[in-house]
Amino acid sequence: MYILISGVGSYGIDVLDEMSIFLLEMAYYHMTNMTLIINTGNTLQKMDVLISTRRYDYFSNQYCSRGVSIMITRQNITADDDGFLYQVYKETREEELRVTGWSEEEQDSFLRMQFDMQRRSYALQHDGADHMIILFDQVRIGQIMTKTTDDSIWIIDVALLATYRNKGIGTHLILDIQQQAKEIGKSVRLHVLYNNQVRNLYARLGFQVTEEKPPYFAMEWCPNQKLQGSKERRS
Repeated sequence: MYILISGVGSYGIDVLDEMSIFLLEMAYYHMTNMTLIINTGNTLQKMDVLISTRRYDYFSNQYCSRGVSIMITRQNITADDDGFLYQVYKETREEELRVTGWSEEEQDSFLRMQFDMQRRSYALQHDGADHMIILFDQVRIGQIMTKTTDDSIWIIDVALLATYRNKGIGTHLILDIQQQAKEIGKSVRLHVLYNNQVRNLYARLGFQVTEEKPPYFAMEWCPNQKLQGSKERRS
């Protein structure tokens, strides 16, 4: 399937990033490969989205010339990843700490304490969870923790480095978990903070609020639900 967009001026690359989420949803909804071609007036820019049940291949051929093949994969966390995991955590909290007026040293001290508390909490509450490093073309870009129970796959935590957010990668990860859950007949469940904007993504992908547990919403997706975001964006 090909989609051609014309008249976007000099904003081709930006449009590619913004459109990637939409393309992923559409491709999964139709289970087909897609190609987006953007006409900026001077050049054509192209992005292919290739979908399978276990792999997401992202080809970005700027000016329809050299191609760069990138694949999202996961690997088990090791002790060598401790510093990286802290960096991911730190980048998820930096914005909220800007208003404190704290020095970098004070922020770092506070975040390390919070990071250690979170790790201990996860170890106590989620024994047996799968904790994985997310790789983007073999480069570490984030972490994801899930746990499979008798009737559900729980998304406990997912976080990306700031550079890799808003590019459709989070959407891909959630869609992949939904596909796994569908194959084994389980629902997908999670908790999300009231003020976390990622709740809009979950809602778009078919998750529904099942309970309010301040300061969290409990959300669930069931295998018989279609991807609401794909239908909404098509309408």
